This record gives sequence, C-alpha cells and structure tokens, in this order.
Amino acid sequence: MTEAVYRALVDYVTRNDRVWPLPWHEFSELIGLNRPGFLPPLILGGAMESDAAKRERLLAQIAHIKDDPELLEKADAFLRSLPDEEWFKAPDPLSTKDRW
Repeated sequence: MTEAVYRALVDYVTRNDRVWPLPWHEFSELIGLNRPGFLPPLILGGAMESDAAKRERLLAQIAHIKDDPELLEKADAFLRSLPDEEWFKAPDPLSTKDRW
C-alpha cells in the first residue's frame, strides 16, 4: 500500500508541469525538516538551483519518507491540497541551468 501511495504521489508532483510547491518550507516542516538525512528545500540559499535540481530535491524528500505510511499520507494530502497557483511550474524537459 505504501509503495502505491508513493508512486501515485511521485506521478502527481511530476504531472502538469509541476516542479516544486511554493509553500515548500511548510511542506518540509510537515514531513520532518530536522530528521536525520533529510534534504532541505532548495529555497533561499538554494534558490539559484535549476528547475531540474529543484524537482529532484522534492522527489528525494518524498523518497526519504516513503517507508513511513503516516507521514507519506500527510505529504500526499498536503501536496494534493495545493491549488495550481501554489506550484512553480515549467514545461518538461526541465532546465538544468542554474537561475543565475
């Protein structure tokens, strides 16, 4: 069941040109920004990273919690609750060039 939720969430966040959620810090706090091995969102100091790097980071965050069914459900509910305006979007293939 957890694997199915994980795969569905990955599919969701990579569909319709989604790259990263605008309330990314809030999402990161929800799923455990201070957990060992957790990768922080690429905002503020990471804002210059490419769109591809940002999507990969979001996917890495989701992968980090995929074996925790309760946390994965919370992540799924949070991300799916965001309206389209709350997502940074860019068409695939995503740019691998830094923003600066």
